[in-house]
Amino acid sequence: MTPNAKPCLELEEVWFRYEKDTPDILKSVSMKAYPGELFCLLGGNGTGKSTTLSILSGIQKPYRGKRICTSARISALPQNPQMLLVHKNVREELLSIAPGEQAAQMAALCRLEALLDRHPYDLSGGEQQRTALAKVLLQDPDILLLDEPTKGLDNDFKELFASILRELTGRGVC
Repeated sequence: MTPNAKPCLELEEVWFRYEKDTPDILKSVSMKAYPGELFCLLGGNGTGKSTTLSILSGIQKPYRGKRICTSARISALPQNPQMLLVHKNVREELLSIAPGEQAAQMAALCRLEALLDRHPYDLSGGEQQRTALAKVLLQDPDILLLDEPTKGLDNDFKELFASILRELTGRGVC
């Protein structure tokens, strides 16, 4: 982060509940994330991490407080990768986002080349995660929101994933 950088994504005193007569899930949450920053939300199960990501992505709206986003290119990898997998094979998943050469490069990066003709629901959990990650990365976001991104990944790919994140933040992706 450079001095005097402006946040690309911000929450100011955000409160959220799923239904009017239910308890608040988020209470007075504030945060700022900057271009090129790797920002992590940590906490136990049921503490509101996924809900916070849904607010940050714009999927959910707080009933009090503000979400401020200065980027039009925001992409999210949900906790369940199957939410992004809608085509009959991995190749079509990638081609639905980017043309052939870009899709092929991303398939290689995410180690999907041997899986291109397979139906996404016939893949292992880690293979589905890599396919969903490839789709999200092909969107070339300025802000990348990841909900449990290493779930199901083997240690070798986790190391590759760490290098992908370093390269992205080096380019200014938050």
